[in-house]
Amino acid sequence: MTPFKPSIPKRISSTPQVNNLLVHNTHFNSLTMSTSTSHAVDPVNQSAVPSSIQKKAPEGLEKTLPDSVHNTDPSKDERYVSHATGPSMVPEAIQKAAPEGLEKALPESIHPTN
Repeated sequence: MTPFKPSIPKRISSTPQVNNLLVHNTHFNSLTMSTSTSHAVDPVNQSAVPSSIQKKAPEGLEKTLPDSVHNTDPSKDERYVSHATGPSMVPEAIQKAAPEGLEKALPESIHPTN
């Protein structure tokens, strides 16, 4: 289901308050429409929002959350990257495939992450 995006005239009134009200109400409408999928880059590992809420939340609302809480910015995708902070004994391909939690669980002497 695609979000509702009404066409808005640039100006419908000479009164700024009326124009602001129209824009505000249109923004509100786009925030209140529900979706059936999450818009997070990685809804399981990069979001603190429960999946049932992610699926019901409108895209506009999801994008207003900080990426540290619910990442919707593909440039900040932390999947398939190593979280090592120094030389590691773990092969790079495994570092990139392993979840961050697994990397952090390894001893610092084998795979430093602090």
